[in-house]
Amino acid sequence: MTPRLISGSKKSALQGNFAQTSPKRGKLQQILLTRKCGYTRRLVKSVILATTLLPCALAFVACDDFASPAELSRPQILAIQSEPASVSLGGSTELSLLLADENGPVDGPEVTWSIQSDFGLTALGEIVVQDGVASYVAPETLSEAPALVSLEARLVQGGETLIGLKGILVGGPTLVNPEISAVTLDGTAVGDELLLPAGAEATIAVEMASPLSADATFAWYARPGTIDAYRSSPTTILAPEESGEGWLFVVVRDRGGITYESIRTRVQ
Repeated sequence: MTPRLISGSKKSALQGNFAQTSPKRGKLQQILLTRKCGYTRRLVKSVILATTLLPCALAFVACDDFASPAELSRPQILAIQSEPASVSLGGSTELSLLLADENGPVDGPEVTWSIQSDFGLTALGEIVVQDGVASYVAPETLSEAPALVSLEARLVQGGETLIGLKGILVGGPTLVNPEISAVTLDGTAVGDELLLPAGAEATIAVEMASPLSADATFAWYARPGTIDAYRSSPTTILAPEESGEGWLFVVVRDRGGITYESIRTRVQ
């Protein structure tokens, strides 16, 4: 999602897959970002079923005034991943994010991670950084399990402050990050570089190592190139009339897990 200006900084759309404790244990948690005078507002609700504790998908209420992410005209946090996707009591998960701008992926951004207590959530566990790698470490015990923990990733890129949020389920069912086996162009797997004839229209898609659920979502980002149906797979990319080089990104989210792929693009 494209970051929007919020109180002098740019805040990305919620990048994590949020879950919620059983309705039997309390009312639905609602995560709100206020929108007014151009500010962005999103309502995210998630539920884990009381009897089965199934991992749940996000319900996003989209805003029509969001700029299309198909154009990487400014820095964006495209995805935040925790590996593994969920954490057992006392366990840990490694944190990473995909940051991109008009020149492609940004390597090694200096990220400040923190545990949030906003939105009615309790700040549980701790962030540990070792050799430049950040991890979330869950508490050994919980008064009620499972629990949802909200993490914030904050960084400065191009003079702008970007903020991304990631939800992590602690002490619940095991959630798994999906795995992309291939990105295809007109049905053929793409290697290290995606080649597009200038002005041509082609079909791009992702092939997964394991079947996705019906809740899976996709997000494509391209520069150069135009992807109107950027939340679909397969979808269509239109190459510009001029030759050039850039990047194609795809992000796949499914039931608490997330994965992404970055591919160099050349239009000729």
